Amino acid sequence: MKKIFFLLILITSIDVSAQIQRKMLGLTLGVTKYSQTYNILKSQSYSIGSNAVREQFIIDKVTVGGYYWDKIEIDFYKGILFSIKFSGNIDKRNCDYRKLESSLNNLYKQYKTTEGYDDGTTIIETYFKDYIFGSSESNLCYITYKHKAFVTKMKNEASTFW
Repeated sequence: MKKIFFLLILITSIDVSAQIQRKMLGLTLGVTKYSQTYNILKSQSYSIGSNAVREQFIIDKVTVGGYYWDKIEIDFYKGILFSIKFSGNIDKRNCDYRKLESSLNNLYKQYKTTEGYDDGTTIIETYFKDYIFGSSESNLCYITYKHKAFVTKMKNEASTFW
């Protein structure tokens, strides 16, 4: 009985203080280096494109977390993983991103901001839009996970530049 009670307390405390996930696709925001990323993604059989000028990897047309994404953009700041952006535009009959929006809100409602979510370490910026194109109803969705310390550094660098 004591073990069950302790387990309930542990589960409750984990749920209340759940931080935003900062590890996805085998990569960790603020930790994984540009030089490691290609091999990590390749080991998961992703077809990877890149933009060396921007220090960016791109994965096209992939299903992650049960959702189809047209593109995943992986960006770096000074050689370390800065952000992962998932973007999708899909017919509602196949997949409804509103369910994802609802799930994010249920998981991270204590970190809700006007742009998305912020737990002090990781930022999630979200954009969801329903629209009608021709005869089909579609969803447009962008979800970007960012390492907050790098967002702050980049803002400071931009303000001192001007």
